Amino acid sequence: MQLTGWFAPVAGVLGVILLLFAATLVRRWLRRKRKPKWVEPDLRIDVSRLELRPVLDLPKLLFHGEPVRLDIVILAPAGRTGTLPPPRDWPVLMEAIAPGLMRVVQAHEPQFIRWPAQLSVNGFVHQFFRNVVLPGDRGRGTPFCAAVGPARNAEGQLFLVGMVMHADHPLFLSLEEVESETMWRRLIEVRARP
Repeated sequence: MQLTGWFAPVAGVLGVILLLFAATLVRRWLRRKRKPKWVEPDLRIDVSRLELRPVLDLPKLLFHGEPVRLDIVILAPAGRTGTLPPPRDWPVLMEAIAPGLMRVVQAHEPQFIRWPAQLSVNGFVHQFFRNVVLPGDRGRGTPFCAAVGPARNAEGQLFLVGMVMHADHPLFLSLEEVESETMWRRLIEVRARP
């Protein structure tokens, strides 16, 4: 009987201590700093939703010899430490791709989109093909076309570019991977005069 008499208050004190300890653990768990989850930016572009504005006569942009209108330009720095100039200077980067392309940018007024830095050209090309969705069979048989690959600015710095364009009729050469910065000049051409 005496064992039961002194055990009840001791058990009560131990119970209070355990309760306080559990409350402290719960409080610490609730206050802990959670590691931020890496959320990839949404880079998807549904090209079929673009407004088909008229293809301009001058300056004329040619993709595989077909007149097109420039709708979207995607730019990304190359490498971990790569940088792009401020957006106000992006049209100047276009001159590095093809002579006269800056005039096209001014006339066509494409949407410029900055993507995060890409570790490699192949990674950028893969991201582009995965996120820039051309209608139909990768654009084949539709007015839409796209080109993606590396380019260099006047200072020789590598950057990555993707372009989405449309013609006023269906195209069959619709998606091009530009393997080197010199290939852009064979793929697209600017004509400033009739």
